[in-house]
Amino acid sequence: MNSKRNMLAYDRSSTGLWVALIFLVSLNLRPAIAAVGPVLAQMGTDLAWGEGVQGVLTAIPLIAFAAVSPLVTFLARRIGIDMSILLALLCIAAGDAIRSFGGGVGIWLGTVVFASAIAVGNVLVPVIAKRDYAGHVAMATGVYSGCITAGSATAGLLSAPLAQMWGGWRASLAFWSVPPLVVAALWALRILHNRKVVIASAGGTIETSDTGDIDDIGDRGTTANAQNPHSAQRPACSTQSSHGVFTRVLRRPMTWYVTAFMGLQS
Repeated sequence: MNSKRNMLAYDRSSTGLWVALIFLVSLNLRPAIAAVGPVLAQMGTDLAWGEGVQGVLTAIPLIAFAAVSPLVTFLARRIGIDMSILLALLCIAAGDAIRSFGGGVGIWLGTVVFASAIAVGNVLVPVIAKRDYAGHVAMATGVYSGCITAGSATAGLLSAPLAQMWGGWRASLAFWSVPPLVVAALWALRILHNRKVVIASAGGTIETSDTGDIDDIGDRGTTANAQNPHSAQRPACSTQSSHGVFTRVLRRPMTWYVTAFMGLQS
């Protein structure tokens, strides 16, 4: 009983400047995709690809988003939200490198790897932003969206010049594996910082678990948990099955409005 009472989720919220790291993560959720467009013609010429094959390559991220996003909850329950973000950043970097230096097969494999990792970030980054900025959700959402756009625009602008400067598209695309590695290192420090804060607040007797807020994805419970991380009670939605939560989401009109908007946009 005592261990259950002392069990805290060290990734419930961060402190100080560490919370702003979530926006650096956001900057890395689009460059790997956006960098392809400006050099796609070069890739097609170099690899003797027709336009149809090039089109399939650019469609893989969208397919990965649809396939992986529903599975993110299970990953986060298994290893925690913050650890899932760290894994995603490392996979983005690895996918970029594999795409650039893995030969013909590596292009496809690397694209699948980083696109799947980005899908994880797409789901979890807004959750963390809402959790860590519980009192300024609108501001955090706006900054997050702006960082997504800025990352995409930056990659689109620099991809072709880098290819010309460095003698080819492979080096240009490989460049985008560096920023997520840097952010991953900072994110690992954030995780260690959060662990130390929680352990110190518990007087050194604690069993750490970082699966905390995953039950609250897309639900108001996220804010409540962020405000009271030491509560032994779980929000009502946490006792429901994943199927029950999914059914509730499908019943919301806003779900279909957003689906229609994003589908038409794509």
